[in-house]
Amino acid sequence: ELEHGKNINQAVKVAGVKHYIFSSLVNVEKIAHKKWDVPHFTDKAQIEEHARELELDAVFLAPAFFMQNFNTFFKPQVLE
Repeated sequence: ELEHGKNINQAVKVAGVKHYIFSSLVNVEKIAHKKWDVPHFTDKAQIEEHARELELDAVFLAPAFFMQNFNTFFKPQVLE
C-alpha cells in the first residue's frame, strides 16, 4: 500500500490535480514508540506525510470509524 500510495501522490503532483482527498490514519508506529505494529495505519500516515512533503493541494481525512461498521461489528439490536 505504501508504494502504491506514494506513486499516486507522484501522479497527482505531475498531473497538477487541484483537489486531492486522501483517507489517512494515525502513525501507530510513531505514537506507540514502535511497541505496536499496525501497518495499514502507519502506511496511510506515511503516504499522507509524503503528500505533504510534495506540497499537494490535498485534504486529509482520518476516520477511525466507518458507518458500515454498524452493519457488522456494531449491528443495531432491539432491546426488550
